[in-house]
Amino acid sequence: MKRKIERLPESEWPEIGWAEIEKLGIDYWAEEYDDGGLSHVEIEEALIDVLDNCEDGEAPEEIVVTGYERATITLSGARILDWVLEYVDERYGDPDGAREQDTAAMMPAADALAASIVEHYDGWACDSVITVVCGPEDFPCLKKEWADRLEEESKQ
Repeated sequence: MKRKIERLPESEWPEIGWAEIEKLGIDYWAEEYDDGGLSHVEIEEALIDVLDNCEDGEAPEEIVVTGYERATITLSGARILDWVLEYVDERYGDPDGAREQDTAAMMPAADALAASIVEHYDGWACDSVITVVCGPEDFPCLKKEWADRLEEESKQ
């Protein structure tokens, strides 16, 4: 198996093993991240899905899958306070647009709100962590299925 690194030519992609993949703690695997979401929690599931979606009798020489993890939510009290004050200013503020508010007293509450949102919000967005390029020899559980498909393809 090779770890795909966009900025390097394919000949320089490093080998990666099962143990290294397991250490990454990947949440989801997929051939690509689309609007349908991510559902494969094991790399083998994503590989089988790719094979299942191949045209009848076709088998790829390699499969490329990407591992994703839930994105880390970053939110600051200052940003929340800015959003809220922008809304309040639009409704109640000086029509000339001048804001002369002392926000120091509001900041602890804004920081607490930001921390609570980060702690309790269950986001769905995911970030790509690793892209793996593999062949049938990399996954024993797929060897037979892959070999059968390649054999079928060669007969046609």
